Amino acid sequence: MTLTRLPCRATLVQWNAVDRVGRLRTEHGEDVKCGATSFVSSRPILNTDYVLVEVKSFPVIGLRAVTVRDVESPAAPTKGRRATPATADDEDDDKPLRMPMKTLDAAIGWMNKTPKARMKVKVAPRGASARNLAAFENRIGFRFGKAEHKFFATHGYLRTRGLTVFGFAKRAPDLDLPTQHAVLENYIAGTLRTARRPNVLTVANAQLLRTLVPLMTIGNPIPFGIAVLVSAKGKYYRVDVRDFGSDNELVPETATFESIILDQLAIIVEQA
Repeated sequence: MTLTRLPCRATLVQWNAVDRVGRLRTEHGEDVKCGATSFVSSRPILNTDYVLVEVKSFPVIGLRAVTVRDVESPAAPTKGRRATPATADDEDDDKPLRMPMKTLDAAIGWMNKTPKARMKVKVAPRGASARNLAAFENRIGFRFGKAEHKFFATHGYLRTRGLTVFGFAKRAPDLDLPTQHAVLENYIAGTLRTARRPNVLTVANAQLLRTLVPLMTIGNPIPFGIAVLVSAKGKYYRVDVRDFGSDNELVPETATFESIILDQLAIIVEQA
């Protein structure tokens, strides 16, 4: 998908203050995802008009706003204001960081060796044991796909700012997949229990969520962040867990496990 024309007017029609992400709708009726760092001259305010200057396309999440300005905000120094001549160092600082997207190993290595990325990626000292993985699969009656087995065996788990991919770490509940699976189940059960009259879609979403296994959380921990879950058929779902009872049907994404992680790491680097 490409936008009709840039720059263009866009209205902030959706905003999550906790996760600091939202959605812009352009004057041409096109939707673009955005984050707090997209707004270069102001703070995001719901139902406010802005000028969408630049976007970037990601394979999984689609278009994401890179530069959003106030309607009255100039894109260049105003008349009478002297612009400081750019130096070679300034030009180097302005160059966008390009994280390698070919493999997860390459991306992790680049982030840990690049100071300008401003973050480190932590993985487990060793991969998950086949015994622990098989025990969890047998207990919940679920079989992960080849991509998940490869990740668990190679990386164990993954953590960086704004992203946690679960593994098997009994001493770290926020990283431990069995613990997070239980947290999700308890939240679903508690929500249904306190709902006076859950509608048909809420019940259907709850039933679907109970067949899925959480692989990662974006932003905050479950249930406050955006969870990525997998089905027994290898389909991936991106779910705002707190909002599963809304009038939104849960729909799988067309993506691979590794591409979802890579896309999210790229967004984190962009926001750094």
